[in-house]
Amino acid sequence: VLTTLVVQQAGDVARSREHAGAELRRLLDREARVVALVDVGFLAYRARWEPFDLAGVTDPEVGTRPGAHCAKPVTLDDLLARDVDMVVLHSGSEPRIEGDVITAMRGHPVEQALASDARMRALFEVVAVVPYAAGYHYIVLRRRR
Repeated sequence: VLTTLVVQQAGDVARSREHAGAELRRLLDREARVVALVDVGFLAYRARWEPFDLAGVTDPEVGTRPGAHCAKPVTLDDLLARDVDMVVLHSGSEPRIEGDVITAMRGHPVEQALASDARMRALFEVVAVVPYAAGYHYIVLRRRR
């Protein structure tokens, strides 16, 4: 019985992730041209927008920078140079949002650096928080109009 329950729970989690991922992809496909994010493979697969890989796995210019995976120095100036209009950050806990600004999150170092940058906060606004799985949330930011 325990095995059946675990399999059912795993199936529920997979369906929940699939639904959340589809919802997020629809939002990005509808509004974005260039999206900066760490989860390039999952979200960018079949996307209508161009990804800017903050981790550097699929972007050689970022990938050759010093630092570990997901800890490369990527700045707001890099986002502006690539004409990024949306950013997707992940948080390993429920993020705190005040108004349209992230006030607390638990992401990778590159995500934390961008989220805490005062200029980034001035130029990008939080438009959605999408719970993806237990302890995993996506925070969607759009360039202010």
